[in-house]
Amino acid sequence: MQQQTPAAHPGATFYEGKVTHVRRRPVENSFEYPVRMALVDLQQQPPWFQQHQAADHMSAEQAQKFAGTDGKVLLLSNPVVAGYAQNPISVYFCYDAAGKLAKAISEVTNTPWGDRVTFLFNTDGDVSPKALHVSPFMDMQNTWHLKATDPAKGPGLSVSVLVRHPTLGAYFDAHLLLQRCPEQQQCLPEQGGLASLLRFGFMPQRVAFWIYWQAVRLIAKGCPIHAKPASSSFRPAVSSSSKVQPSGLGVKTACTCVAGKYRTSNGDCTDCPKNFYCPGNGAGKVVCGNGLITAKRGAVSKNNCVNPPGYKYVKTATTVKAEACGNNTYSLGLKQQPTCNPCPPGFVTDPDNNAGTHTSAAVCLAAPGMYMLGDTVVPCPKGEFSDSFGRNTACTSCESLFGQGVTTATTNSTSKDQCSWSETGFALVDDKGKVILGALGTNPAQVVAGARPCPQSYYCPGGDPAVAASQPTKCDTDLAIVGRLWTEGEGATSDEDCVAPPGWARSTGTTVVECASGTYKSTWDNTAACTSCGSGVWVSNRRSWITATDAYSQPTKQFKVRGSSESCYIQPGMGATVSHDADGNVELKAMVCPANYFGITANKWGVVATPCQACPANSRTGFNSAPAQYKAASYYTTADDMDTAPNTLSGLTEPTEKLTRDGYYNVTACYTKPGYGYYSGAASICPKGYYNAGDNREPCTRCPNGKSTFFEGSTSLADCMAYAAGYGKVGSAAALCYTGTYNDGSSEVCLPCPLGTTTDVTGATSNANTLSGNPVDTFCKLCAPGYGGSSATECATGATTAAKLCQDGYYGSPSRTGSDTACATCPTGRRFTYTYTTDDVYLPGATSRYGANSADDCIAAALRSRP
Repeated sequence: MQQQTPAAHPGATFYEGKVTHVRRRPVENSFEYPVRMALVDLQQQPPWFQQHQAADHMSAEQAQKFAGTDGKVLLLSNPVVAGYAQNPISVYFCYDAAGKLAKAISEVTNTPWGDRVTFLFNTDGDVSPKALHVSPFMDMQNTWHLKATDPAKGPGLSVSVLVRHPTLGAYFDAHLLLQRCPEQQQCLPEQGGLASLLRFGFMPQRVAFWIYWQAVRLIAKGCPIHAKPASSSFRPAVSSSSKVQPSGLGVKTACTCVAGKYRTSNGDCTDCPKNFYCPGNGAGKVVCGNGLITAKRGAVSKNNCVNPPGYKYVKTATTVKAEACGNNTYSLGLKQQPTCNPCPPGFVTDPDNNAGTHTSAAVCLAAPGMYMLGDTVVPCPKGEFSDSFGRNTACTSCESLFGQGVTTATTNSTSKDQCSWSETGFALVDDKGKVILGALGTNPAQVVAGARPCPQSYYCPGGDPAVAASQPTKCDTDLAIVGRLWTEGEGATSDEDCVAPPGWARSTGTTVVECASGTYKSTWDNTAACTSCGSGVWVSNRRSWITATDAYSQPTKQFKVRGSSESCYIQPGMGATVSHDADGNVELKAMVCPANYFGITANKWGVVATPCQACPANSRTGFNSAPAQYKAASYYTTADDMDTAPNTLSGLTEPTEKLTRDGYYNVTACYTKPGYGYYSGAASICPKGYYNAGDNREPCTRCPNGKSTFFEGSTSLADCMAYAAGYGKVGSAAALCYTGTYNDGSSEVCLPCPLGTTTDVTGATSNANTLSGNPVDTFCKLCAPGYGGSSATECATGATTAAKLCQDGYYGSPSRTGSDTACATCPTGRRFTYTYTTDDVYLPGATSRYGANSADDCIAAALRSRP
C-alpha cells in the first residue's frame, strides 16, 4: 500500500531529526531513532490536517484560551499516515499578539491506553508533577522537567523531558532534536526518494513499533513493571514484577562441591553468590574484596572478580583492587578495565559527584558556560550563560531573565551575574526601573534589573557599563528647545543618529535652522536644505507634531513643525499646475487664478496638482460687476518671514505679512458675456427678440411687446428695432396682424395671406402651413370663404395658378376651422310628384355660383344662373 503523506502547504513546516532516550536506573537502556514531524499553524491548517487530524487536537482558539495568549499557535506532532496517528507527546507553541513565544502546552498520551493529560509549561524550563501513567516501567513518583526552544528563532527545534525521582534521582532523559527541512517538498518521503522513504516512511507506525520494542528490551533486562493505577490522578504505583533466577547445573558429591558452587547449611551445592568466588574442593565462598565484584553468580576464581561500574581494575605486585574513576572519566565496569574511559572531548564530570558514580558516558556533561550540540560541547554564545553541569542542549539567555538589551561580555558565561553588559542601542535599568546613565556601581545599591531601548536624544554604543564610552551619551540637545539635534526615537546606537528633526535642517556643527514658509522637511537626517513646496505662491505652516520624551519614555513636550508636504498649501482663489524648472524637472507651481478662471474655495493642504477651473462657456470673471465675496483680497506669500515667537504649544502664531492680489474662488464669480443669458447653470446666446448686457447671472430680456431684434446675441434694448413675428406697424405703434394677414418678422407691416387662404386668429406669423420656428404657432392655414380643397395649400394661389374657388353646387363657409378645408355640398331635398306609369317622383339637384361662401348661395338647378 502506498504511504499517505501530506503535501507541502504554507500552514505546515516539516522537521527531521532524532529522538533519544537514556535510562540510567534501575536498569540501563538507551536508544536513538530518526524522526520526521510537522509544525502546523493552527490558524491556517493544511487540508490533510483538517481532514484527518484536527479533531484529535485543540483548535487555535482552545489553545489560546488554555494558555491565556492571543497570538498564533503552532502544533508540533506526527502527521497521520494511512489513517493511523501516534503522538506520545505533542507540543503547542503559543505566541502573544506581538509575536513573542509566551507559553507552551504539552499534550501527553500514553500507549496503549490512549489516556491523555494536557498542561502548560514555560519553554525556558519548567517542572510538573507526573499526572499520567505513561509507561509501565515508571511509577507515579516522578516529576517532569520540560524545556523547549522557540521554532521562530532559527532552523533548529528541540524539546527535552528530564524525569526525576525521589529515590532514583535523575534516572531518565528524553530529547527531541530537529532541524527544519531546507526544501519542504523534498522533506516528504515520497518526494525525497527511496532513501527518505526508508528512513521516514510510515512514521506513526514506526513510533508505535519502537515503543513496544523498547518495552520488550526493558522486560528482558529485568526492569520492574508498575501496574496502571485505577485513576489517572497523581498516585504511586506498586511494582508487580519479580525477578526469575536461572537454575543451577552443579553436581553434588559426597564430599565437596564443584568450582562455582558452595555447600549450604542443608548440605546442598548452590551457585556462588555475586561478589564471591568459589574455587571448589571444599574451599567454600571467598569474597572478592578491595571493592571488586563479580559480573554474575557462580564465579570460580579470583580472576572472575572485576571492577564495578564507575571503577577501574588496578593490579599491583601484591594485590588487585577497584579504584573509583576520577574527574572526566567513567567506566562501565565488569571487565577488569585497567583504565577508565575518558569523556568525549569537551565533556566533563561534575566534581561534586560521589566516588564510583561515573558508571556510564551519561555522567559526561557540559560544564558551566557550555551546552551540548549534537555529540559535541560548545560554549554558550554571547548573551547566554549556563551555571551548572548538565546535558542541556541550550544555554539560558540573559533576555529570558532581564528582557531584551542585556547581554554578557563574552561567550562561555557561567552565571546570570555576568548578564551585566548592554547591547548596542540599549540602556541598562536598575531595580527601580531607572535608566543607568552613569557608570554601573556609582550608587552602591544600583544593580542591573533589565534594559530598555536607548532613550530619545541619547545614543547607546553598548558594552561594559563601567566604561564611559559604552554608557548612554546625550546628543547636543535641550529637549525644551526644538532647534537642536535629536534622535528620531529610541534605540540610537551612535552620534550619527543625532540628527535634525522634521521641519528643521542642519546648518553647521550642531546648529539647525527651521524650514521657512514655502518649504518643509519630513525626514530625520542631517541634510542641509529643506524641500521646496514648489514654485510660485506656495506657503507652508507648522502642521505636523513631533514629541520629545525623557529618559523614562515619558512625553515632555510637543512641537509643531513643517514636517511633511501636508504642511504646504495654496489659498482661496489659487490653483497648482504642473510646470518645469530651469533644469527641466517637473514641479508644481502655485498661482493666483487668472481672469475667466476660478480656484479653490478654502486652503488646500498638500502638494497636489489642483488646476484653476475655467469658467463655463460664454462666461467670464474679472469685471466690476463680479461679486466681491468670491474674490480673495490677499494672500500669505512665500516671502513672508515666520514669527520669532518660541515654538511651543502656547506660542504658535501665523505669518503676518500679506500680499494683495485678485483671484476668484467660486464658480458663482463667473458672469455671462454680453449677448448671453444664464439658464440652468450655463450661459446661452440670446435668441432673436431678446437681449442681455452681460456680466450678470440673469436670463436674456425679451424685447417690448411686438418688437424684436435682427440678430441673435443682442446686448441692449436699443437692438429691439425689428417688428416681432405676428406684429406690424399700425401708425407709429406695433399691433397684432389682423385676421387674414401675417408678418414673419421681415416686414414693418402685416402682409395679406395668399389668395384663397386666411388665418383663424390675429397675429399670424407665416403664410405657410407648417411651423417656421417662430415663437408663435400661427400662420395662413385656413381656406378663405368661397375657396376649398383637400388642404390649405390647395386654397392658395400660386405664381401661375388661380385660387381654387368652390365649384357649382358647393360653397366654402367662413366658419371652417383647422383641417376642414373642403367645400360643402349645397343642400337638396325639394320634392316634385307626378302621375306616371312607373316613376311619379322628381328630385331636382342644387346649384350655386362659383366661390359661394354660404348655403344661402345655393339654388335649384332650374334657377341656377352662372356669373
